[in-house]
Amino acid sequence: MSKEEPMCKEEIQVVRSGSCQSLSERSTINYDIGSQGDSQYIRLSGNSGSGLYCKEWVSIAAIKQLLSGTPSITSKALQPLFLGRSTNSPGFLLATIVNEKLCSIPTKSAPEAPQSKPSKVKKSK
Repeated sequence: MSKEEPMCKEEIQVVRSGSCQSLSERSTINYDIGSQGDSQYIRLSGNSGSGLYCKEWVSIAAIKQLLSGTPSITSKALQPLFLGRSTNSPGFLLATIVNEKLCSIPTKSAPEAPQSKPSKVKKSK
């Protein structure tokens, strides 16, 4: 699957802008949601950190199609949308679509401590 670019000459209109924490929580990601006709798009528009990112519009329909049936949603699942682009872009996009509630990722929970077996007490003679 490749990223969908608008095929007609009508420009994508920014409907609203947002921001969220990156998945690492080390920077703030800015993004825009746009529309062109009946289609919706999202693009990364800023990063408070030093990581580079792709500023091109990505079809929300393409994102949903790519993620449908994916057992584990990670930034790797979004890499086909950014072939030949910055490797930060899939992770930054994942943070934005989680923030927009277009998908959810499981939270990391602390591993359970192993159950210890009670030790046998030796009786003294």
